[in-house]
Amino acid sequence: MLEYTNKNPQKIVDALHDAGIDTSNIAVLSDLDFFSKQSIATHVWIQIKDGSTQDIIEQINTAIENYDIKYSLQNAKEVKILELNTACNQTILGGFVSDCTDEEHFYKFDMEYQGNFAQQGVMLSLDPTIATVIWPTSDSGVLPHSREEFIQLCKDAQDWKATNIYRYFGLKAHVEACTEISQVSEFVW
Repeated sequence: MLEYTNKNPQKIVDALHDAGIDTSNIAVLSDLDFFSKQSIATHVWIQIKDGSTQDIIEQINTAIENYDIKYSLQNAKEVKILELNTACNQTILGGFVSDCTDEEHFYKFDMEYQGNFAQQGVMLSLDPTIATVIWPTSDSGVLPHSREEFIQLCKDAQDWKATNIYRYFGLKAHVEACTEISQVSEFVW
C-alpha cells in the first residue's frame, strides 16, 4: 500500500486518470474526516488490488508528482493573474494626470468619478451650448475647463483606463504561457 500525507483523494484519482493509468485494480482510501475542520493532515492510501508491482508504484508516484507540478503551476498562474488584475484596478481607480488645461493636474478616477465623467460627457453631447465645465482636480481644487479641454480630459481618462487594461491583458497572456512556476513570479505590475 502506498501512503500519501496532505493529499486530496480526488486529486490523486484525477492524477491517475490524467496519466492514463488503469484504475480498475487500484483503490484510493482516505481517513479524511469530512466533519472536522481542524484536520491537520489527510492520509491517503493507494491499494493495488491484485498485488503491487514496482512498475505500477513508479507509474503512480510519477503521475502524482506530475499532477502536483501541473496543479501548482496552474494555481500559481491563477494567483498571479488575480494579483495583476487587482493591481490594474487599483491603478485605474487611483486616478491619472492630464494636461488638458495646458498645466498638469491630477484627477480622481474611482467608480464615482468614472460615472461623473460619463454623465458630463453625455451632457456635452446633448447640449452643444455648454461652453465651460467646472471639474475638481486632486491637486488644485475645482477648475473651469473649456468644452474642448473637458473633452480632452475625457479622452485622457479613457486612454488611462485602456492603457492599463491592455497592460494587464498583455501580462496575463505572458503568465498563462509560463511553463514553470519560477517564470510566473517574474511578472509584476
